Amino acid sequence: MIKFDPTLFHIDYVRLKKITSTYLYVSSDIDGHPYKTEKTIEGTYKKRKISKVRIHESVARQYFKNNSMKEFQDLGKFAAIAYYGDIVVSIEVQNLFLTNTENKVWVSVTEKVMDNIARIVPPQQDVYINGKDIFWINKNDPRNNSDTSYLSEDKAFKLQNANYLSLSKIGAEISNEKTNDAGKSEYKDNEESAIKSQEDSFDSVVVIKTIGSKRNISSQAIKTLDFSVNYANFEQDTRAVALLREAKILEYSPNRDSDNPIFCYSPVLAFEESVDSKKNEEEYIKVVNCLHSITFEENPSYLNLNFVLHAGKMIGEKYGYEETEILNIPKIIKETKMISFEKIYEHSRSGYPIELHPFTGLAWLFRFIHAEKDLNHMRDLTALFSQIFKCGFIEKEKVKSAFRNGKSEDDIMMVKYRSLRNKEGL
Repeated sequence: MIKFDPTLFHIDYVRLKKITSTYLYVSSDIDGHPYKTEKTIEGTYKKRKISKVRIHESVARQYFKNNSMKEFQDLGKFAAIAYYGDIVVSIEVQNLFLTNTENKVWVSVTEKVMDNIARIVPPQQDVYINGKDIFWINKNDPRNNSDTSYLSEDKAFKLQNANYLSLSKIGAEISNEKTNDAGKSEYKDNEESAIKSQEDSFDSVVVIKTIGSKRNISSQAIKTLDFSVNYANFEQDTRAVALLREAKILEYSPNRDSDNPIFCYSPVLAFEESVDSKKNEEEYIKVVNCLHSITFEENPSYLNLNFVLHAGKMIGEKYGYEETEILNIPKIIKETKMISFEKIYEHSRSGYPIELHPFTGLAWLFRFIHAEKDLNHMRDLTALFSQIFKCGFIEKEKVKSAFRNGKSEDDIMMVKYRSLRNKEGL
């Protein structure tokens, strides 16, 4: 687990020439000088000297999801590279259409929001970062003290309610501005009246820029924000708001009652592309119900072949294939007669339960979560957990038998190979 340190966040402003799935091609820093850090790689692109900055594929994927431009003309566009330590966590490219350039220096929304993160996170509590979210357990939520939140009889697994900030959708820039005939903004609220009159002005709120979200946040969704907590900054014409949200998180503590208990946490159990997406809410409920059903007697949930495929591949590549012995892959190969599980149809993988108990499999993965200190590796583990929560379980009643009722493998008629050859005249 990686504990969050707000002092490690910083922004570098650069001229960005190109974005690929693994690198940023930077023409220069904001002053036109060569951009250099300890990890930049000098190179050339189209006869122009550039600096290559390594990025995790999840950062590039999030950018491409919401932006169509991958390459920019001339020296490139002004951009803000957000770092946590020496690792890139997000990219924001200046949008001239949404930026007031009259005697103003461009300040990214990401920086405005990050300036306030230290005030949002609780100072007296453990806060974690996993490359996807910044999160912490909501100690004030009475539901976290309920016995119904425990999933296993030994109380090792528990669903906790947590607060989180998504790194890819960390904030939005909003405005109560009105536009006159000349297209210029007329903002009338000051810092003090902005808070006082927020309820009355929600209907006129306009989202100017949302980090990491293609769709603007609706006014209804903004109403759910606690502005006394979420305000990151006040400006003359705009306000940068950190999007603080709530969701459940899976906690694992194998020695909860000891003097020095160990706590590990899964990624936040939320799969949103937008704040008010009905589909993502259904996905969230499905995952929570699935975790609860592991101990059901009538219709328990099992781990399926997707768990073996995704967990075995990722853990094997990152930590060594000897770490995957718990999956008993040779036995599954013998049963399925398939060496490559990827060649098995998805619906067959999802409907194939494995013998490994779900809590044992999850505890195995939490061992890597607990020991990991590299943010990029933690990103991979976070993605693995999210993938398993979506497709790694199968309910008992959905496991389909390959045979009709009352039939088994012994009822399959066997034909002798020799007689078959003679019949065909071979």
